Amino acid sequence: MSTATPQNLDERLDAIVAEVRRQGRAGIAAQAAAEACLDEVKALRAELAERDDGEPLAANRGDANQVEPLILALLPVADAIERVIAEAERLASAPEPSRFARWFGARSTGADAASLREAARVLRSALDQALETSGVRADRRVGIPIDGDVHRVVEACDAPPGSPPDTVLRVVRAGYERGGTMLREADVVATRRNQG
Repeated sequence: MSTATPQNLDERLDAIVAEVRRQGRAGIAAQAAAEACLDEVKALRAELAERDDGEPLAANRGDANQVEPLILALLPVADAIERVIAEAERLASAPEPSRFARWFGARSTGADAASLREAARVLRSALDQALETSGVRADRRVGIPIDGDVHRVVEACDAPPGSPPDTVLRVVRAGYERGGTMLREADVVATRRNQG
């Protein structure tokens, strides 16, 4: 059994402090990304509010080709919101700091991360609604059969018991379609095809 030395304790304390700082920076970065996404959503809502007769946005401008580039420009914003949600979920499920770490000022990130996750989900919902106004539908469906026209499998894994092969287990990046035209396929994790 090794005995704790002042040097070992110092190293362990430094590691704890570094981890607390890293998690704090990750939370701050996620918050900044969420706020940037909110600004993009507000700008899109303002632009959509300029419509005066209920016609699609491009029809008011006389150029139907202007909507699609705007929509495509917003997809990275949607991806950023998804990353914020994923990071907040990871932080929310992180174990609580030890009593020893709390004594040095570490605090629980779970509640902060849960609040951030909910704020990002509200942003995602607002962006989805704004995109739907332009006829765009997000595809985040899981548990459905793989469709080569709308899915791009980025990882395959063994099917959990009771799951059929060639099924979407998780959406890594949402897909988007507008008026029956795919703007972007969904990147998905799927169950492996049976080898028989």
